[in-house]
Amino acid sequence: MHRLGLCTFFLTLFPLFIFGLVPSKSGTGKEYFQSGEFFRTHSDYDQALGNYQNAAKCFATEHLDSSYAVTQNRVAELLLLISRNDEASTILKNNEAFITSHWGRMNELYCTWADLLGDYFMSFSDVEAARTYYEHAYQIRLKLFGDDDVRTAYSMAQMASYFNFKITVDSAYFLAQKAYLICQQHQEQTHLIDEVKVISTYAYSYKIYFGNRIREFRLSRIEARKIYQVALDKVRKNYGSKSINEAALYRSIGNTYTDQILDLIYNPPQWSLRRIKDPIFREAKAYYIKSAEMIKNTTGGSHPDLSTVYLVTSLLY
Repeated sequence: MHRLGLCTFFLTLFPLFIFGLVPSKSGTGKEYFQSGEFFRTHSDYDQALGNYQNAAKCFATEHLDSSYAVTQNRVAELLLLISRNDEASTILKNNEAFITSHWGRMNELYCTWADLLGDYFMSFSDVEAARTYYEHAYQIRLKLFGDDDVRTAYSMAQMASYFNFKITVDSAYFLAQKAYLICQQHQEQTHLIDEVKVISTYAYSYKIYFGNRIREFRLSRIEARKIYQVALDKVRKNYGSKSINEAALYRSIGNTYTDQILDLIYNPPQWSLRRIKDPIFREAKAYYIKSAEMIKNTTGGSHPDLSTVYLVTSLLY
């Protein structure tokens, strides 16, 4: 019964999200959630957060338990996105108890919660703790959906991000590629997950895996940029332009150019290094500057990624 209620909740709200209806100023939990989705897609994160929180209060009052748990996961996801990690941790801790007391652990709600807690630990590089939760969600999804479902594919991408951090290149690429191909084959299901994360994880894994295998190091970076461009197109479709999500992808694309610079330094060509390096510098700087501007405009300059982008950009001058 609760699972049916959760499916009804998604089927009701998903068309509102897709067609971008005008947000409601007040009303029911569903209307507040709709407004939260609207502001989220327009990168107005404070307004989105306020509406999600109001939606959660309404759902709690209305005893719509599954809707409340979904919304609390959504609140935590947004808090992690804007780097308010301590608040996200508190929400996740409370939502775990709520989810497990109502439905146990063998359900997608719990898997989403586990993914988010893994992201929380990954945000400050506690990768072994992150892996614990990513792996738990992965095993549950394998049992619930099998290994040819986009939700399981999302877990594969999460595990790939762990292996990328550990520089376990073969495992990272295997899982990332498999996740990417599953999503390509089941595009009708990808609204159920953050497909951009799957694509960008595949781009990074491709870059690292083939960086040492292609005769020309540069080619792996060029192909990675093409994959990142696919992710950019998805982000712009879902969130418009100038979002934190787009900023992260611009930084990743900028990194593919700085990778080429490092390769030139360690493997200098026979001809002028400067003549090759300067155009690559300009491309890298352009992407980093775009990334910094988007982060600053959407968060007011408080996001920790901004200082990282500024530091990397300064090294190119």
